[in-house]
Amino acid sequence: RISDGTFTVNSTDDAFHVSSAETADVGYMYVAGGKFTVKTDDDGLHCTSQMIIDGGTFDITASEGIEGTSVTINDGDITISASDDGINAASKSTYYNPEIIINGGKITISMGQGDTDAVDSNGSITVNGGTISINSGEDGIQADYGFTSKNSPSITIVSGTEGIKANTMTEDAWYYTDETAMTTATIEGYIDIDGCTFNITSKEDAVKAAGYIDISGGDFTIVARDGAKSMDGIQSGVSNDAETVYSTGNINISGGTFNITTNDGTSGKTSTESCKGIKAVNAINISGGEFTINSYDDAIHSNYRVAITGGTYEIASGDDGVHADYWLTLGKDGGADDDYTMNISTSYEGLEGSVIEYLSGTTTLYSTDDGVNAAGDYEENGTYQGTGLLSEQSKIRVRVVSRNANDRFDRAFWERKLQWAWEYRRTVMGHTALPGCEPDTNCCRVLFSEADGFPGLVVDRYGAVLVAQVNSYGMERLKPLLYPLLL
Repeated sequence: RISDGTFTVNSTDDAFHVSSAETADVGYMYVAGGKFTVKTDDDGLHCTSQMIIDGGTFDITASEGIEGTSVTINDGDITISASDDGINAASKSTYYNPEIIINGGKITISMGQGDTDAVDSNGSITVNGGTISINSGEDGIQADYGFTSKNSPSITIVSGTEGIKANTMTEDAWYYTDETAMTTATIEGYIDIDGCTFNITSKEDAVKAAGYIDISGGDFTIVARDGAKSMDGIQSGVSNDAETVYSTGNINISGGTFNITTNDGTSGKTSTESCKGIKAVNAINISGGEFTINSYDDAIHSNYRVAITGGTYEIASGDDGVHADYWLTLGKDGGADDDYTMNISTSYEGLEGSVIEYLSGTTTLYSTDDGVNAAGDYEENGTYQGTGLLSEQSKIRVRVVSRNANDRFDRAFWERKLQWAWEYRRTVMGHTALPGCEPDTNCCRVLFSEADGFPGLVVDRYGAVLVAQVNSYGMERLKPLLYPLLL
């Protein structure tokens, strides 16, 4: 425990080190104040269990600046120059989950090239306050489990790869579920943001999660450019290797201000990589927010479904303004012209989707090709049209369930489609209730046949009761698989 004092340390090993992986009382470091000047070839501050910093002034030059299993920073003025990680929460203790919690203070981190993340956790990262400035040769902030930001911190990142990344906790990454047990797990990293000021300049994706991204508030200035890989502003559903795709990779935005530029905008450098403003492997649901997007590629893009029910949009795109591989829904059923306003000043195609539902709101667009294109990827003359359920006794011989030739029709396929349908209802209908009322989703149509990709199956919810109606042979055959997924 350190509450005050002046410390100048030059060492080849850790400057301050406490160690024990078995208890909270040993391997614990608490700093309430003092002045620290540290130069070391290893860690500046190192403990194997929990580290809490409530104050102090730190000037640290090290391999890793601060390392512990659980690191909490409540206050202090911290400057770190590191050749490895700036602040690192590693799995060193059986008593604590790996986590970094920042509630306040001023933190400035400068990193070199290589595997040098400025803020890196084998578990979660939570930022509730403070001012953070990062200049990193690799990721700015990287969490294997999830990143959460609440209240009003300020985060500025200049990164050589991703700005903020929630990757996937792999099977050999330890995560402690209680004080004594530890298990291996595969967890799709998430990002949850409700208030914060972000200024991110990255050479690859600025904000990226393997799992879902939920944003309900905040001020985002994002520039993604000059990279050799994907340069999307906000991206979900893809792992660190850019090959593994995750079914929970939805983007849900209900508020915030977004100023996004990718690859220097519509006139950016020629690139074959993805340079989209907002991109999801699965669904994008936007119910509010202010968006200014200048993208070299599609401004808003989903490999499955986009639902826009609110917000204001100023879009300049080198490709599509808004693109959904399957369904594009604009507005609300029975809504008004001011539900959302969208101005697409430049685009190749303004709006594109296999199916486009225009329910309410106001869209103004300019395009050099189609303004609104509902042709999707349907092709004729012997090319692949889709995969469907065959019934030779029906007047409708084939009911299409997919237009993707790469789909595999296993349990994960149907589970993913069911999740998309439910997330769409949660976005359009709302999942919170007015005082004295039940949420709309407590009594609703959960699946509506072809509209949700389940041809011949209708499922209604009445509180805790689900009522199913099967009208096709294909869905009848799939009941043993589908019904358990509905529960």
